[in-house]
This record gives sequence, C-alpha cells and structure tokens, in this order.
Amino acid sequence: ADQGTTAALQADAHLLNGLNVCGGQITDRAVADTFGLDFVDPLQALENR
Repeated sequence: ADQGTTAALQADAHLLNGLNVCGGQITDRAVADTFGLDFVDPLQALENR
C-alpha cells in the first residue's frame, strides 16, 4: 500500500492477476474473449496509464 497502486501491481503477480480493466483497456484475457474485445497485457496497460 505504501508503494501506490501501480508499483504494487507491478511488484505482485497475484494482485496483477486480479486486474480486469486498466485505463479503459481490458487486461483479463477471459473477459476480453467473453465480450469479443481486445486484450491488452496488464503490464503494458499500466505503462500506458
């Protein structure tokens, strides 16, 4: 929590795996596939914020 959300997500794979949407981009492949939307790698989405 002291790191901020972006740093915490980048440092902890378990937190990162729980990220579904970041900056309007779908970061969970199953969610993207279910709704026919584009998938963006979660780390890439964090960098693009």
